[in-house]
Amino acid sequence: GLKGLYRGLPAAILLQFSVTATRFGTYFLIKDKLGVCQCVGGCKCSFASNFAMSTAAALCGGLCGSPFFALKTQFQAQSDAAKLAVGHQHRYSGLRQAVREIYVTQGLAGYWRGVSAFVPRVMAYGSVQLATYDFLKHKF
Repeated sequence: GLKGLYRGLPAAILLQFSVTATRFGTYFLIKDKLGVCQCVGGCKCSFASNFAMSTAAALCGGLCGSPFFALKTQFQAQSDAAKLAVGHQHRYSGLRQAVREIYVTQGLAGYWRGVSAFVPRVMAYGSVQLATYDFLKHKF
């Protein structure tokens, strides 16, 4: 029902916040610290260098967001209906219990289950998104 649509919402919000904040923060930090792009009087930064920096930033964002991705995925896979249940069913009542349960049963590594699938996905869209945004921002 309606409740099922919002299952995992707190974890999804934390996921989006952690990935996006880390990507943007890291990207501009890399740009600033490396001094690659000097945008005084017009940006002289190529799309290739924007792409490389945004790929590195997306890697950081994916690693920071991976624990929340694992939590969100487990919440969304939960089903109360036996005929809809797929795979192992986690019975978490809330985010705190899920965090605690994963740590107790799987240790810290449990938060990074699926990282090998999640990080490349974030790198694929994050690198293109940030590089294009920054390149076009200085062109127009």
